[in-house]
Amino acid sequence: MGLLKTFIKLFVIFNIFAASLIAEETDKRHILYLMHSNEIEKALNQYQKAWEKEPLDLEILQKMSLILLKNGANSSDIETQKLSMFGAGLSASNISLEILEIGLKSSDLETQLLSLHFISLLNDNKTDLLLTKAMRSDFLPTRLEAAYHMAQRKHPHAIGQIESLMMKLPILDRKSTRLNSS
Repeated sequence: MGLLKTFIKLFVIFNIFAASLIAEETDKRHILYLMHSNEIEKALNQYQKAWEKEPLDLEILQKMSLILLKNGANSSDIETQKLSMFGAGLSASNISLEILEIGLKSSDLETQLLSLHFISLLNDNKTDLLLTKAMRSDFLPTRLEAAYHMAQRKHPHAIGQIESLMMKLPILDRKSTRLNSS
C-alpha cells in the first residue's frame, strides 16, 4: 500500500511539473505569435509577466529581437531600415544574415552600404553569396564596396566580377581627370 501512495504522489508531482512546462511553452508561443502579429506592446507585456513568474531562457528574447529587426528591415521607412541594419550588424551573429540580406535589397544606398559592411564582418558560407548578390546593386558604391570585400577575402569570382564592373563603367579621358595645376 505504501508503494502505491508513493507512486501516486510522484505521479501528481510529475503532472504538476509537466503542466507548468506546457504552460511556459504556451506562453512562449503566444509571445512569439504576438510579435509576428505586430502587437509588440502586448508581446513585451506578456514576456514581462512570464519573466516575473519564472525567469525564461534567453532564446525567446533572441527570437523576439530577430522578429523585431526583421519587421524593421521590411519597413518602408528608411530610418527604421537603417536602425534594423545596425541592430542586426551589432549582434554580430550569423543568425542576423537574413536581415542583412533584406538590407542589400533596399532602395536606399546607405542602407545597402550598412548591410554590406556588417555582412563583410561575418564569416559564413552565405556571406560569399551575399557579396556576389551585392554586385548586382543599382548603386555603383555598393558594387565597388562588394568588389573590395570579395578581393579582400580572395573570393574565387572576385577578379571576374571586378573585370565585369570595369567593362560597364565609362572610360574617362585623362584630361578630364587631372586636377587644375594653376
